[in-house]
Amino acid sequence: MELRIAHARATRDIDLNFVRHVKNESELVSNLILNDLRDLAEQDLNDHFIYQVGEAQIDLENAPYGGARYPVSALMVLLLNIKTPEADNMLCTLHKVFKKRDTHPLPQILAPPPAQWDVQFIEMAAECGLSQNMQENFEKISEFYNQIIDV
Repeated sequence: MELRIAHARATRDIDLNFVRHVKNESELVSNLILNDLRDLAEQDLNDHFIYQVGEAQIDLENAPYGGARYPVSALMVLLLNIKTPEADNMLCTLHKVFKKRDTHPLPQILAPPPAQWDVQFIEMAAECGLSQNMQENFEKISEFYNQIIDV
C-alpha cells in the first residue's frame, strides 16, 4: 500500500499526510480520507495484491493535526483464487517492496500467521467467499511463494 501513496512512511503501520481543500464544510474529513484511500487501493499497479480499506477505527490523540486509523487488509489469497500471478512479475514486486521498506531481507520461507489472526481472517474470508481455514489458505500462499522464490 505504501508504494501507492506519494507521502507515506511505513513502520508497523503507514503514516500518511492528507492535504486537500474541503469544498463542502459539512463533509467529514474522515469520509474524504476513506474515499481517497479506497480509490488508491483500487488502482491496479500489477503488484498482485488486492486491498480492502475499512472504516476509521479510532481518532489518534497524538497526531499533530488530528488523525484516524484505517485498517487495510491485503488479500493475496483472494487473488490466487482468481488467477495465478506471473512468478517473475511477483518476485520483482516483492523485491521492490522490501527494498523500499528496508527493514529486513525478503524471507526464504513464509512464517505462518499467528493464531490470534484467526477470528479476523474468518470474518474476511467469509466476506470474500474463501475457505475460512486460515492454515489451508496459508499453505496455498506459501506454496506459491516457494515457487516464485525458487525462480
